Amino acid sequence: MNALKKPYVVFRLQNVHYAVEASTVWQIIWICSLRQVKEVSDYVVGALNLRGKVVYVFDLALKMGLEHFAYGLSDIIIVTETKGNFIGVIANEIIDIIDIALDALESTVDADKFIKYIAKVEDELIMVIEPGRLLLRKSSANVAHLNSLNFSPKELEILQNRTKALNKMRQAREAYKRISLCVVGIGGEFFAIELRLICEFANIKSLEQVPCCPNHIAGNMNLRGEIITIIDVSGFLNLPPKAAINNTVIVKSNEMVLGILIDDVYDVLNVLSEDISTTPLVGRNHNEQYLKATVGYSKRSISVIDVERLLLSEGLIVDEEV
Repeated sequence: MNALKKPYVVFRLQNVHYAVEASTVWQIIWICSLRQVKEVSDYVVGALNLRGKVVYVFDLALKMGLEHFAYGLSDIIIVTETKGNFIGVIANEIIDIIDIALDALESTVDADKFIKYIAKVEDELIMVIEPGRLLLRKSSANVAHLNSLNFSPKELEILQNRTKALNKMRQAREAYKRISLCVVGIGGEFFAIELRLICEFANIKSLEQVPCCPNHIAGNMNLRGEIITIIDVSGFLNLPPKAAINNTVIVKSNEMVLGILIDDVYDVLNVLSEDISTTPLVGRNHNEQYLKATVGYSKRSISVIDVERLLLSEGLIVDEEV
C-alpha cells in the first residue's frame, strides 16, 4: 500500500535544505527593496506590498542562529499564505518540488518552533517549516534591515527597481479589478449604473408619444436620426412616477438600446470590486429584483441598478395589438 504523500517546495539557504507545503506558496519573486518594520517578530528583515497584501520577510539563517550571510541579487523571496497571514522567507534557490510521504516526516520536539518536521529524502535531511509560526514571537531586539546589508549603491538601485516593478503590477491588477459606476438621481434618490452600459447622456427636448404602451414608456426620442425609446423605471424601483421629463441616460445591453429617465448626473465612481456589496440596502422599499449591489457614496450606501435584467424584463415588452 502506498504511503500518503504531499507536494513540497524544497529550497536552499546556506547549504541547508528547507521545504514548505506547496499549497501554501503564494508567489516566488526576486529579492527586492523592503520597507523597514519594527515590533513584528524576531528576524524579520522588512516588509513589502505584494498584490495589495502586506508580506513580512524573514531571514531563516538568523532564526536558526547561523552567522548572517551576504544577500545577493540572485536570491529569492518565497511568499506563503496561511490563515490570512502572508510571510516571505529568503532563499538562495529553489531546488525542486517533490512529494514527501507522511511517514517520512518526523515531528520536532518543540511545538513552538517554526521547523515542524524533519524529513529524510534519500540521503538528504530536509527541514520542513511552517511559516505561520514565525509570527508567534514578538521582536525583542533591533533587527537588521535588508536594504542596509551587504548591497552596493548599484545593487540597492536594482532592488528598488524590482520593488517599483512589483508595485506597477499591483496597480495594474487593481485597475483591472476596478469597476466604474455613474451616480444618477431617480425619484429624488441616488442610484448607480455601470459605466460600461452607458452610451451617453442627453437632454430631452421633445418626445413622441407611442400609442397602446404601458405607463412606463415615456415615448420615443429622435437622437441624431436614431429613434430611442425612453422609459421611466420609477415603477420598477417602487418609486413615485417621474413628473419632470428633462434628462435621460442612454444604455445598451445585448444590442438593446433604451433611454432611462433621470433627475440628473452627479458623479462617476471608480471602485474596487471588493468594495461593492451584493447585500441589499436595509430599510428601503425598493424592488430588489432590479438592484444588483450596493456601494458607498458620499457617506451613504446607494443601490446599483441591474440594467441588464431591467432591459430583459417582460414589463418592457410593448404589446402592439390594439
